[in-house]
Amino acid sequence: MPYAKDHKARTRQRIVQSAARLFADQGFAATSIDEIMLECNLTRGGFYAHFRSKRQLYAEAMAHLATHPSPGPTQPGGAPDDALATLFEACLRPAGMTGHGGKGWAFLATDATRPEPEVRAAYARALDALAQRLHRGAPGATCSDEAVLAATAMIVGAQALAQALDDTPHKTRLVEACRSHLDTLLDAPAAPVQPSFLWAADPPDERDAQRHRQPPASSLH
Repeated sequence: MPYAKDHKARTRQRIVQSAARLFADQGFAATSIDEIMLECNLTRGGFYAHFRSKRQLYAEAMAHLATHPSPGPTQPGGAPDDALATLFEACLRPAGMTGHGGKGWAFLATDATRPEPEVRAAYARALDALAQRLHRGAPGATCSDEAVLAATAMIVGAQALAQALDDTPHKTRLVEACRSHLDTLLDAPAAPVQPSFLWAADPPDERDAQRHRQPPASSLH
């Protein structure tokens, strides 16, 4: 029996969905093509009918994660306390727990320093999506960009600490301390502005070029 016309597209989407879950939970380096394809009940050879490389799949998986995230508010004032509690609970879960209730977010720490340009760009987009969701769900309707930047950095730091520490009580105290300060940050009102985050700005080479084109603020004579 021939496959349906949309069979290849649906198979590709299954791979992207599985990859998004595994990359988020384990990070780029710890997730193999074999593992992704096994979860889809497909062979490694079938991978290359859809993707050129693991890096390309990561980019598509992070785009999927950005548009289908697990924790985080989606509407203005959308229960940020519950959303942050969900996210920080994920910080305390060991990697590899996607099959045991909830999505892990280990990639926030593990992939922050990846050298591959495609991975870095995809990570930046996923991080920007998280920041945008924090901004939309902040209890202070006019929460500042700076507060959201600081909050996002604190989340990444909490995830990194959670992965680095084996002492569970100590880990829990640090993560809960971050969450407590995050609530304060996101509740601080500021002038209403359009969110514009650092990692969503011009590429580094363009920013450097702009800096070189700008005249110095003052000169010494």
